[in-house]
This record gives sequence, C-alpha cells and structure tokens, in this order.
Amino acid sequence: MAQAQAEKDRAEASVLQARAQAVLSATNMESAQTNYDRDKTLLQSGTVTQTKLDQTETVFKTAQASLIAAQHGVAVTEVQVKQAVIRLQLARLNLSYTRIIAPSAGVISARNASIGAVATAGPEPMFRIIRDNLIEVHTEVIETDIARISIGDKSTLCIAGLGEMVGTARLIAPSVDQRSRLGEVRISLPPNPTLRIGVFVSGWISTERYEAEAVPVSAVLSDGNGDFTQVVDADGIIHKRRLETGLIWNGLREIRSGLEEGETVVLLAGAFFRDGDKIDPIQIDAEAK
Repeated sequence: MAQAQAEKDRAEASVLQARAQAVLSATNMESAQTNYDRDKTLLQSGTVTQTKLDQTETVFKTAQASLIAAQHGVAVTEVQVKQAVIRLQLARLNLSYTRIIAPSAGVISARNASIGAVATAGPEPMFRIIRDNLIEVHTEVIETDIARISIGDKSTLCIAGLGEMVGTARLIAPSVDQRSRLGEVRISLPPNPTLRIGVFVSGWISTERYEAEAVPVSAVLSDGNGDFTQVVDADGIIHKRRLETGLIWNGLREIRSGLEEGETVVLLAGAFFRDGDKIDPIQIDAEAK
C-alpha cells in the first residue's frame, strides 16, 4: 500500500509539472503569434523580408505544436493519477482482507482461527462473538399458547446457577414444528457477566397481568351447584358462600365475586363443617402459608 501511495504522489507531481509546461507553451505560442502577426504587417510595407516572415511563421507553428503536446501531456498524467488512485484503493482493500475486525463490541465465545493460518471458505465462521455481551433465552412454547404471546411481554426466568431474572420477549417464530408442535420464542435478558451460553432455563411468560382478590385453593370447595367457600363471622359461625372463581396461580384461587377483602374463610378441613356450625378459628398467616 505504501508503494501504491508513492506512485499516486508521483503521478500527482507529474500532473503539476505537465500543467506548468502547458502554461509555458501557451505563453511561448502567444509571443510567437504576436511576432508572426507583426511581421506579416511589416512585409506589406516592405520593412521585413519574406525570409524573416517565414522564420517567424516557423517559430509560431512550432510553439503551437508544443502547446498541443503539453496539453496532451496534462491529459496523460491526469489519467495516470486516476490509475494510481485505483491501485491505492485496491492495495487498501487487500490490506483490509488481512485484518479481522469485529462489527461490534462483545465477547469472543468461539474461535476456529489462529495467527498465521490461511483463511478458508469453510462452513464454520472463524470467530463467534456475543454482541455487546448480550445473551438471550431460546425457549419453546406449545402451539396452543404461543398465539397469546406478544413482542415485549415480560418473563420471569429461573436460570441454573444464577436464580431469577426478568426478560422480555424479543422474537416470536412465525411457524411451529410439525412434530413437536412447539414454537420458538426468543427472550432478551439484561447484560450480566455471569450468564453462560448453554445453561438450562425455565420460567413463565406473562401475557396478561392484573390484580384480583384470591384465597388459597384449599379454601374453595365444589358441589353440584358450583364453587363455594365457608365464611366465618365474628361469632365463629360458618356461612356457606357461593363464589365465582377464576384463575389458579401459585396455590391461590382467583375470586371474581362472592367475597370481600378482609373476610375470614375456612382454610383446612372445610368438608367436615356445615352451614351454621360454630367453630373456634385459628388464624394462619397467609404470607407464611
């Protein structure tokens, strides 16, 4: 590349020299033309001879030819500059092929190349890089649930050796595997230097989040008429209460209607009591339970 740069500099200097020569030739031609025109006028008055006019004409035509040659020399040197620029660009391109530059910052996770080895067009890349040290979770979701997931949904993940982390759904595959009936979902994670590729991850993707009243699942009983619970009043009397229930999550049953916040219900052994029974309830810490 240094040699190509030197050739370009030399070609540019030649252009400057050729242009200076063209200016000098133009000046000489203008002077010769002035002398020729003057001698033609003097010949008519008999002041100069024909021989003298022929000499000035020869000088003028010679200067004219020199100018044309100088102008052609400028054109040739300008072409040489363009060729030198192309050779320099090619040298820079060839030099760039000898350098491996990462397209972004990150951590090298795999390397198949070594210094001095000849690069080959093999199936495997020479290097694999974790861009910006970001690692995502590759998970599979059953076909009946993947349609409920949207880009940006939050997920709570339990990562082997690290514990719980919160991620975000980044990519949802447009197809489902025909054999397993599972669809791929990519979940992005915040940067964490302790994350490792290949570890096992499990967790939940939250497709909808809302607050609702709930009781432990053991407090909800069922009969032929639906779900109910046993509410205990301030006197310890049991009252059977019909419920409209919803989701079950982490040992809790959603109560959509039938109970008010703060009411006491029978948590255990409810099947052994009937409406109107009097009991001496023992309070249980719901959070501890």
